[in-house]
Amino acid sequence: MNKIQQVIGALENEKDWAGIDVSLEISLFEYGIIWKIEGDKVKFIFTVAEEDDSRVIIHEAVYDLNTDPEKEWGWAIGKGIEDNEARGFFVAHQITKEEFLKMPFTEQVFYLFYYYGEYEIFGMDCPSRVIEFKD
Repeated sequence: MNKIQQVIGALENEKDWAGIDVSLEISLFEYGIIWKIEGDKVKFIFTVAEEDDSRVIIHEAVYDLNTDPEKEWGWAIGKGIEDNEARGFFVAHQITKEEFLKMPFTEQVFYLFYYYGEYEIFGMDCPSRVIEFKD
């Protein structure tokens, strides 16, 4: 059983999970995040740190799919590229604010997570657990 199967298996089955890469293992262990849409909500699982090769710490966050990113993360996206605070975000991803707002919510969260990091986007109060890997 590989690492991603053990992580997902510790939470639920692997079905319906997605990430920015086709491979869930690459999405979680290289990009740091995967998600699953459940009705009108989306559950994100993200890694904060691999302790070593024998275990990983994962965190979970749940959002409504209709969450307005401008209200939730307005500080991060500001007025777009003309906003000095948000310029780095849009330049790094080579997108405009308009393009960002047209993306599916899960991709918006991924872009924010990848640029700003887990604590800035999800906060520090997310439920977490340690998954011990079996050989």
